[in-house]
Amino acid sequence: MKQLLLSLLLLLPLTLPALDLQVLTVDERHIQIGHDNGEQGDFYAIESASEIEIDATGYDFRHYEGMQSNQPNLIQVVIDDERQYFVRWQAGVTRYRLNRSTMVPRAREFDGFMPGDRFVIAIGQLGLDAASEQVFMVQWAGIGEVQR
Repeated sequence: MKQLLLSLLLLLPLTLPALDLQVLTVDERHIQIGHDNGEQGDFYAIESASEIEIDATGYDFRHYEGMQSNQPNLIQVVIDDERQYFVRWQAGVTRYRLNRSTMVPRAREFDGFMPGDRFVIAIGQLGLDAASEQVFMVQWAGIGEVQR
């Protein structure tokens, strides 16, 4: 019995998602847009988790032509080009937990960040273009992968 219990305790950390909340900092180091000569920002590497947090405290979002302000209004999360989720950005809030209860799915419910998943987190403004078509103007985007 002790042998079985010991074996389970050794395997448990390999099968459970990360228990500590992983925080991804929104910063210039990780931005994937606006670089010269095809350069890229750093990629995020996280452990599997049911939620992560993004922290944009102190980040100065860019203002592009056509935007009324530099204040974002939406976070978009895309996982493996198949799953898409949205979180409304709130004025004055700079830390957001991304999980099943906070992310609105486009189709499929969020089931966590799983090993091997590749993801994009984009922050920007959802608005209307000159033809009154909905457009998402990205002000910051980061890319990451869930470690196996």
